Amino acid sequence: MVTPATLLAWHRRLVACKWDYTSRRPSRATVDGSRDPEAVIQMATDNPAWGHRRVQGELVRLGHPIAASTVWQIMHDAGIGPAPAAQARLGSSS
Repeated sequence: MVTPATLLAWHRRLVACKWDYTSRRPSRATVDGSRDPEAVIQMATDNPAWGHRRVQGELVRLGHPIAASTVWQIMHDAGIGPAPAAQARLGSSS
């Protein structure tokens, strides 16, 4: 016969082993430094009416998983401004 204390100890060990999350490593997806910045810059310069969200959406559709904030940062660092509609909104609010 098994005592309740033994059963509880087995359960604690089982739960501790199953839910320890040691195999998971918290990290963010990395940006492919050799390809994605050039793709972002090329797509943004080829389509000047597109903003960072549209560029990001098209890149994801083409198989380049990249965040919109990363696309914005790449465009900002390259000196590419916002889309014309965004520029009009920014200019009218100042």
